[in-house]
Amino acid sequence: MNKYQYSTNTIYYQQARVFRKSGDNAIAYCLEPFTFFDESKTYTPTVNPRNLSKAQIDRISKIAHFGLGYKTHYTMKWYAITQMMIWQTADTSGDYYFTDGLNGNRINPYQSEMQEINDLIKQYEVLPSFNNQTYTVVAGKKLVIEDKNKVIDNFKSNEITTNDNKITLNNIKAGEYNYTFTKQDNYYNKPIIFYQANGSQNLVDQGNLSDLRASVKVKAISTKLEISKIDQDTKSTTPAGEASLDGATYKLYDSYNKLIDTITIKNNQALINNLDFGKYYLIEDNPGTGYTLDTNKYEVNITPEKPTTQLVLTNKVIEKKVIIEKKYGEDNTFMQEKDIGFSIIDSNNEIIKTIITNEDGLAEITLPYGKYTISQVNSTEGYSKIEPFTIEVTDQDPLKIDLKDLRIPVPDTHITTEEKISKASIIRIPVPNTHTSNNPFILIIEILLIIL
Repeated sequence: MNKYQYSTNTIYYQQARVFRKSGDNAIAYCLEPFTFFDESKTYTPTVNPRNLSKAQIDRISKIAHFGLGYKTHYTMKWYAITQMMIWQTADTSGDYYFTDGLNGNRINPYQSEMQEINDLIKQYEVLPSFNNQTYTVVAGKKLVIEDKNKVIDNFKSNEITTNDNKITLNNIKAGEYNYTFTKQDNYYNKPIIFYQANGSQNLVDQGNLSDLRASVKVKAISTKLEISKIDQDTKSTTPAGEASLDGATYKLYDSYNKLIDTITIKNNQALINNLDFGKYYLIEDNPGTGYTLDTNKYEVNITPEKPTTQLVLTNKVIEKKVIIEKKYGEDNTFMQEKDIGFSIIDSNNEIIKTIITNEDGLAEITLPYGKYTISQVNSTEGYSKIEPFTIEVTDQDPLKIDLKDLRIPVPDTHITTEEKISKASIIRIPVPNTHTSNNPFILIIEILLIIL
């Protein structure tokens, strides 16, 4: 092999020699191709050799590791190949090559072997595809992360087990987690050591590689879909009339139109926790009692950036227009009756409004869902009032009520003399029995009493 030093334009040629440590006869490799070896020198072991960068130390360690002695690399050609690759890494100021004899012609007999060492180094350096990645998952859900590089099974973790080049996390609580994985090499059961000596070339032996580490971050986020239900007219949670916002139900579908959940409104609220990230659609299935169905389709997007969605949904209460037409009269002759009041009383026996008939005898009101009593307040003098009556608002069809006041009958206060006589009582006034029954004076008194 030849070593050509550019700075001096000097070629050093030699046959490959093997450096070994006295005592255990372990092999070593030269790190300074243009410095002569002095075996009389005392070497000091170190893990941070001088004149080498961190990148050079790392690559030289791996070349020595996968060189002579690794698996099938038992023949001595692997020593020469390994040494050549270490020189090429440790000192780039020279040119190093094999020859067909001492100071002979350049040849390249071991290209496939060098490529094999380079491939082993490259394969060893492969980290899991998810290394240094952050994954966001919904709290309480399952997370499976596949290593597309298919090397995670060569790593170990105190926190997660791996299987089939996947890591699986179940029922993750809300929070942030950092998981580390370590690849350890124990092929030689000893570390790689560098040796330094003044006045002699530095050396390196072979041993285990430094631990290789990978990491992944997981964020578990709580997601929510919060629904508030209000009355469309009052803009509050107070329902109109006797209607109820509670009991309304909604269907939640995913983006593939698959039913995910059925939601029921209770106390004007509904909540779904920990929905998976994605797009959903919310459709009312059944309105609350006394309300019309909301036909809108609401889109819901749950994302890591916006894990909580709040919707304020409204319903229109069922309403009915009630028209009262008021007339008064008798003998099938009726006239429109104006200025007649009607009190509208709800189921709590409270007057919610009093309506008055106009010139045409008409009064109207729009009432929300519920049961009501209508009571006439006044009437034209001499005419009766309608007895209170109830109505129920359960649909939206208008209701017209025709009401008529009849004349109150007046009693006849005139009677004839015959009627008076027939109704009179005969009163006899006792008188002393000093006269005979034929006394004309007594007879006159009896007649007068009868007339009276």
